[in-house]
Amino acid sequence: MKIRIKYNAPVSLTLIILSSLVLFLNTHVNPYLISNWFTADGSISFKYSDPYCYLKFISHILGHTDMGHFMGNAIYLILLGPILEEKYKSTTLLGLILITAIISSGINALALDTYMLGASGIVYLFIVLISFTNIEKGEFPLSVVVVLGFYIYKEISREDAGNISVVTHFVGAAVGLLYGLITVMGGFKPSFNNKKDISTQDTVIR
Repeated sequence: MKIRIKYNAPVSLTLIILSSLVLFLNTHVNPYLISNWFTADGSISFKYSDPYCYLKFISHILGHTDMGHFMGNAIYLILLGPILEEKYKSTTLLGLILITAIISSGINALALDTYMLGASGIVYLFIVLISFTNIEKGEFPLSVVVVLGFYIYKEISREDAGNISVVTHFVGAAVGLLYGLITVMGGFKPSFNNKKDISTQDTVIR
């Protein structure tokens, strides 16, 4: 009898695995790893001539302050990721993740003086996208309105807003909403890669 273990959500699972590895190395090997390599700079610390600052536009989504921060994001990623990768394909979801990370980091570097790290923006992207999964062309999901309503209330009422990057949350939600409106409601479903999705590959354990 063969047991097939399917790497069914390569983007989401890889994001979680890499984030956990970064946190482990930061905790047990180099305590400055995340602050130096996985934290996006704000307007004061950002150096336009430093290529590493641009690298952190993307790498910051792998950095987390502690295990609680990581687990809070990882739970949503692993719950929603497989559904979204099945619906939109892994390559498309990866493209949306990169767009969210780059836009939010760019805004942070240009207009804000705060540091940015973590995958919370990606979580908000996933939450909004999941609302469009069972919608046919020309329909608008009421669940999106409810999700955005809770999101706006949460961001306005939270007491720790000064320690949270609201920008990355807003960008993630906006990218998810825009993609959902264009593709699902309009019936147009672009893909960042037309090749066979790697999530269809199986690992066989004998």
